[in-house]
Amino acid sequence: HPDLYWCSLMSPARDFTEGEGIPVGGNMINNYAGFDNVDAGYWVGSRPIEWLKETYPNAPVDEVGFLMFDYSVSPALHERSIGSLKAFTEAGFKEENFFMADCVSTGLTNQGALDVAGPLVASHPEIKYWLCNGLIDDMAQAAASIFDQQGLTETSAICVFGGSALIQQWDGGQQDAFRFFKSKRNRHFRFAFHRKTEEKALRGFF
Repeated sequence: HPDLYWCSLMSPARDFTEGEGIPVGGNMINNYAGFDNVDAGYWVGSRPIEWLKETYPNAPVDEVGFLMFDYSVSPALHERSIGSLKAFTEAGFKEENFFMADCVSTGLTNQGALDVAGPLVASHPEIKYWLCNGLIDDMAQAAASIFDQQGLTETSAICVFGGSALIQQWDGGQQDAFRFFKSKRNRHFRFAFHRKTEEKALRGFF
């Protein structure tokens, strides 16, 4: 169809070149329909906050922390942290309790997320309630493992912009790794994974 004007969703929008006068990410090489990543970060951050306020309405502000996974070399992914921080502070929580876990040195992997965020969470025993923007599915599951290992399963919630891992598990016939959660304030359903490990449940919102 040479007469059609194509617009791709998945092709890279920019060529990643660098130099004086070149915009962040490089020159535009493809038409692109994408996301407002700051807005995405805001709403992903808002969901675990909503859960906390419904489940633990009297949680002390000083004991509430937010774990934000980041990949700082990607402007699109990094922008999500801006939105989540805004949601966290607008809800009345402290900016100093918003912790960035930048995986630029380890990669966007489950193991990389464990390596970066595990010591971070362990070094803040004063935080009793953990909220998290998992960034991608693998990192969200890493956060769930970390919270479980630290005995924080019941006081933590993870939200992620994605959910492809859920689809893969459904396609594979596994129906017990995720469960439904419905907010009392919000009429939308959200997926939550609920995998039992050593008789404990790992939970996160999608």
